Amino acid sequence: GMHDVPVSVSGDAGGVKLWGGVIHKPRLVDSYVSVPEMLVPGRDLVIITRHTHLFGDENLNRVDLNLTTQDGTRVTFNVTDLAVGGTFGQIGGGGRIDLDANSSVRPITDGYEVEWLFQTRWRWGDEPTLDLSLLSRDFEGVSMNPEGWRIGGGAMAVENDLEIILFEARDERNRLVSDLSSPRYPYQVVSGSTLAVSGAVKFEASNGLTPALDQYVVVLALEQDGVETAQLAESGADGLWTADVQLPSGYGEVNLHVVILRVGPLGEPTLGADDATTGLVAINMQLDPEPPTLGDLMAHTPTGPRPVDGNVWPPERFLPTSIEVTDAQALGGEVVLRVWRSGLDDADSDGEADESEYLSLRQTPPMQMTGTVRMDFPVIDLFGNGEDAPVSFYVTGEDFAGNQLLDGGGPGLEADLATLVTQANQPTLLSLPSLALDRNEEESLLVGIDHRFEFKLTDGNGLLSLDNISLHLASGTGDEGTLYLDPLLGTLTTNKGSGVEPIAAHLLDLGEDAWHIQIDFRLRLDSPEAWRQAAQHPSLVIVENGQTLELGSTDLSHLGWTADANLSLEFMSITDLSPPISAVWNDRIQLQLGDRMAFSGAALHRTSGERVTLDLDDPFVRCTLDDVEQRPIVWDVPLLSGGGFSGIVEFVTSRWVAPEVTLDCQFWDGDSPLEEVSPISLLVSLDGVAPLLEFNPSSLASVQSDQLTRQLVSLTVHDAGGMGDTSLIILWSFRRHGVELLGMHGESELPLATWSGAQWNYVTYLDFDIDATRLTTGDQLVIWVVGTDLAGHALTGPGSEDDPRSPELLVIYFHPVLSDVSSTPEHPLLGDHLLIEARLTNHGNNRGKVEVALWALSDGDRREVMDEQQLELLPQQSMLVKFSAEAWKLGDLQLYLVLDGDESNLTTVPVGEVRDARGTDTLMKSLLSGELSTVGLAVLLFIILLFGSVVMFRRPDDLDDELLDEDEPPPPPWQPDEWPKGAGPPPEVITESSRGEVSRHEEE
Repeated sequence: GMHDVPVSVSGDAGGVKLWGGVIHKPRLVDSYVSVPEMLVPGRDLVIITRHTHLFGDENLNRVDLNLTTQDGTRVTFNVTDLAVGGTFGQIGGGGRIDLDANSSVRPITDGYEVEWLFQTRWRWGDEPTLDLSLLSRDFEGVSMNPEGWRIGGGAMAVENDLEIILFEARDERNRLVSDLSSPRYPYQVVSGSTLAVSGAVKFEASNGLTPALDQYVVVLALEQDGVETAQLAESGADGLWTADVQLPSGYGEVNLHVVILRVGPLGEPTLGADDATTGLVAINMQLDPEPPTLGDLMAHTPTGPRPVDGNVWPPERFLPTSIEVTDAQALGGEVVLRVWRSGLDDADSDGEADESEYLSLRQTPPMQMTGTVRMDFPVIDLFGNGEDAPVSFYVTGEDFAGNQLLDGGGPGLEADLATLVTQANQPTLLSLPSLALDRNEEESLLVGIDHRFEFKLTDGNGLLSLDNISLHLASGTGDEGTLYLDPLLGTLTTNKGSGVEPIAAHLLDLGEDAWHIQIDFRLRLDSPEAWRQAAQHPSLVIVENGQTLELGSTDLSHLGWTADANLSLEFMSITDLSPPISAVWNDRIQLQLGDRMAFSGAALHRTSGERVTLDLDDPFVRCTLDDVEQRPIVWDVPLLSGGGFSGIVEFVTSRWVAPEVTLDCQFWDGDSPLEEVSPISLLVSLDGVAPLLEFNPSSLASVQSDQLTRQLVSLTVHDAGGMGDTSLIILWSFRRHGVELLGMHGESELPLATWSGAQWNYVTYLDFDIDATRLTTGDQLVIWVVGTDLAGHALTGPGSEDDPRSPELLVIYFHPVLSDVSSTPEHPLLGDHLLIEARLTNHGNNRGKVEVALWALSDGDRREVMDEQQLELLPQQSMLVKFSAEAWKLGDLQLYLVLDGDESNLTTVPVGEVRDARGTDTLMKSLLSGELSTVGLAVLLFIILLFGSVVMFRRPDDLDDELLDEDEPPPPPWQPDEWPKGAGPPPEVITESSRGEVSRHEEE
């Protein structure tokens, strides 16, 4: 547009030339000084902007900063009052980003620099881009075009995901076992050891932006065989974390993987915040729980390797050594042989093998190799070590995982692995009279039975200096029948096909360089047939330092022998497994269809009866069940330890038809039977019929209760299969109304008397051990017999458990009963004579005697026998019993009749209370009978007059009070001292006074 530029010119004369141009500058300038590459939560984010005004900073009014997401969501921040430090405000944000109150404004030339401080929240998820728009305004409302800036585009503009960027695991030897690029991966590690694990996390795709230590949690998971164990790492600053992981014990593969368990601080919403680690952060390791093991340290001799420990070595000979190292996981560590020669290496001459004085010979096995490796060490020079001078050896080292060698010994003669002595050779002497062979009768050796060869010898270098001792049991010097004894190792061996089995060698030190040697062995079943047909002559050969000693033991014909192979199989046990249980009887066993039978056996030597041990390659026992009716059943039974065998047979009902089955057992080795061992057989009878019980008609037909001992029991069992010699059991029970009487039962053994064919006869005498007095008429005796036949069938028929026998029970008893008891007079007076009568009846069916007594009871359960009579009654007899007594006291006499002193069964005698002749009752009787005396009549008249006067003079109110309380008794009409003598004792009267006192008048 057009603009007027005012010009003011003044001058006295001359001309004016005007020239110039227009320089354009923006009125407002907005710019970004610093913008973060990514917004992440939990960190202080700073955006610095600069704003200038063409006409000076005082013209700037406000600045707006807008953040717009890809979906159009906008957050606006503004600042006003720039000249006084700024007043900041925010519009929008939704809790995803907050403007910090510490944001500030700093004045610059013609404007201001604004430092915007932000905190983004964890709930603000990933944003690909974030567009910034910056706009300032002056006080006239003028603004320029907004200044833009884009965050993101490559990485996220807003990021709240974390990722693991570093992971290291080191074992206790500081090896980096997490190095996946190593050719040794996966590493073997020591079981139970500790891994030092460390790593770091950062915000995903950020340039090193890391969370604070409280804003993430890393977890390590250790997995073995599907079982996982979790462990939290310790979070640190700058995203660094550490953990010590305890490895499990045992074998196998173990996996360790790491994940971020929690993204963001605890308790704060974390929308979409995840572990964004690419791939699985994990390693694999092989647990190695076992240290490598060592074999014997061996010295190489002309006859082969021999153990160094305990050996005697000539000092003028070089000593080559080797040792075997075994590891099932991984070898690879260095193996060091430490050697100390007492005559050459004892630097301080103290006779002690100090660790610093040992020589070191080193070897390294193939890396990570499994199995056994022989390590050969350089030869050792012993020349000059001296006579009887020890040489000490021990071995150190480790496997690839770091397990230390096991049992390698240590420095010192007491702790080392092996010790030998340098010594010159001494002669060896054999005691020929001590040679002995423990032969059986008839100078034989029993096949499969242990035998012993023994002798004595002396050697100045000791028994351990001998290379080997060879015992040739058979004629000749070949391997057949030969045993080899290594004195140093104490081992007894033989070659395959020798026909003899080594058992053990016993080396007994007799002192003074003398030894007693015992060699135990046995002849094998596959020993040569020639040994059974012709006598064999043993010989003994001893070798020392590679040379055979001439000892005169090459022909021991006086110890000649032949082999005895008389062997057979025998059953050791036959067991019925199905109840009822059967047992073997008369060389056979009776079973029922459906039963299961277990059997066991062994091979025995018939000559001695001992169990034999047969050293075979593939021995077993072949068993056959055959009933001739169908195809036999054949199966193989493996041998148990000790040469025995066992099996179980089930006789299925649908399979077996014939009543008899044969079980045959034969020894086999591989594909062929052993004819040298005789087979065995067992006959099995399958019995399907139960035994039938039959009592002798006269046996236990009737039983009297007074004859319960020595009752003859005789019965017969009919069973074709057989009952065996086991006794039957007879049981009995006394019952009343079908219920057994307490304690009235028992049982007794019923032994076998005779048997013939299918009839089995049993006889015994039976005692019914009960209290017969408890029996009453109508009681019942029940008897039954239990038992089984050889097949386990229970007894059936009359008298069996299912059909018990009930003999006639005659209860014989004496039962006296008292009845019709009377006493005369009915109301006795003191001193009267009483006549007591009762009827005594025997209700039983047996004659008996009874004692009838008259008892008087008093307080305190005291009793007094007034009279007693001994009476005898016939069955159903009745008689009258009479007693006389005197009424000796007033009141209730408490008289009772008692039978046989039974205090629990007293019969009361009906006697009225005894009265004194002077009592009130006597007075009234005398009045009625006209016998009242003059004094008595006067007393009576006095009482009547006294009673009438009391009634007349009583006040009505008193009468009303008495009617109100009908329970109060009237006061007595006499005083205790006014009762006339001769009228008897005054009666007891209880009265209640107006004050509630009670007066009691008792009989005097």
